[in-house]
Amino acid sequence: MRTDETQVYKKRVTRNTLNIQQMMKLEELGLCNLKERDKHTEYFFGVEELLQILPACIVVDGWCYCLKIYKSAFDVQHIAYVAHKNPKTNVADYLHSVGCDDVMPQDESYNGHLVDALFEMVLWVNQNYKEYLAEYKEKLQHYIKSW
Repeated sequence: MRTDETQVYKKRVTRNTLNIQQMMKLEELGLCNLKERDKHTEYFFGVEELLQILPACIVVDGWCYCLKIYKSAFDVQHIAYVAHKNPKTNVADYLHSVGCDDVMPQDESYNGHLVDALFEMVLWVNQNYKEYLAEYKEKLQHYIKSW
């Protein structure tokens, strides 16, 4: 979604939490437990929870790709794993990037939200680098068994 100062007044089109289908997908992958979520004030994951799930860095072929949230030149929010391989030229190598213009909501009247881009990034990490989410999944299972 293109963001500027007018978005402050257009909050009715801003979505900061996942929908039920997205939450069910996360539960299917072992990244959340919907029964446990009943104990929380907010039932659906928001931007903060998704950022806590995502690993800060992914190491591939000896390069450390760090999680980065930025706005593109077209004023569209993006989330990416980026490695700066040559600091002198400031050229970055992107492992994977998802922009808010890449994820479309169901009604398709406007571009997606940051929460949708984060959700897509969580799915991508789970599909390609499961080992980075294994510790989170283990802690979640341990927490569920303890209550």
